[in-house]
Amino acid sequence: QHFAGDFTAQARMMTNLGLVSSVTGFFVKPILASMTDCFGRKPLMFSSPIANVLLTGGMVLCPRSLWTTILAARYCCSPLTYEAQMLARQAAMGDMFSGDSKRLGRHLARMSMVWPVSSIFCPIISGFLTSRFGLRLPLTIATILYAVNLFIVVPRVPESLPRENRKPFVLGMG
Repeated sequence: QHFAGDFTAQARMMTNLGLVSSVTGFFVKPILASMTDCFGRKPLMFSSPIANVLLTGGMVLCPRSLWTTILAARYCCSPLTYEAQMLARQAAMGDMFSGDSKRLGRHLARMSMVWPVSSIFCPIISGFLTSRFGLRLPLTIATILYAVNLFIVVPRVPESLPRENRKPFVLGMG
């Protein structure tokens, strides 16, 4: 609706947002990786649900005229909303299963299946809910799930990198 049927303009905008997200990730992810080696895995696991609660919850609460702006910000923040948690989760799995490469591979493969499976079923569920109840209901449900992750799940996950194994913070590719 925002582009009034001009799919070329929409594709151009999505390409530009993807570019900004990729460039942001190129500079931010090495910093985040070094932070997990310095401060542990758990602090980074909080960044994704915090950012998602703020951005998705903001869409639920703000007027619809701001949704395009928030969606653009959310897309550009994907290194913090999705990739940061993936980085911390993969590092934690490496910590837990470093002595057993088969178990590590099995758990990483299972975690890698989450994105494709959720990208199949979540749009179907969201489309159904949107057609029946409007777009705010799926956004509200997503915000609640991010909040559950933030306040219940992540606090219960133990830190996998002991203090004695942590490294000093290095900016760049240490």
